[in-house]
Amino acid sequence: MIVPFVLTLIAMLVLYNQAIGNLGIALMMTLIMAATSFVFSAVAGYMAGIVGSSSNPVSGVTIATVALSAGLLMLVMGSHDRSGRLLCGSDGRRQSAGP
Repeated sequence: MIVPFVLTLIAMLVLYNQAIGNLGIALMMTLIMAATSFVFSAVAGYMAGIVGSSSNPVSGVTIATVALSAGLLMLVMGSHDRSGRLLCGSDGRRQSAGP
């Protein structure tokens, strides 16, 4: 049971390290995502038990997880670093409203 979890952590660490290029930040993000996955899974399971359906609560918790990890990554990498902005889904350019 522990082997798949460890293999997943190793895969996450490799992906984060390739995307960020900094092993320390990649290790920190891997540990943060491992910890938050347990919290958000418990919340999603509780919400699915109350509501009786697992489609809506799980998607909301997934969005919260992605938003939290993007915010943490932006805090750690900083908005001055272009790779930090790109990993968070924002390259810092303003979007125009139209022509």
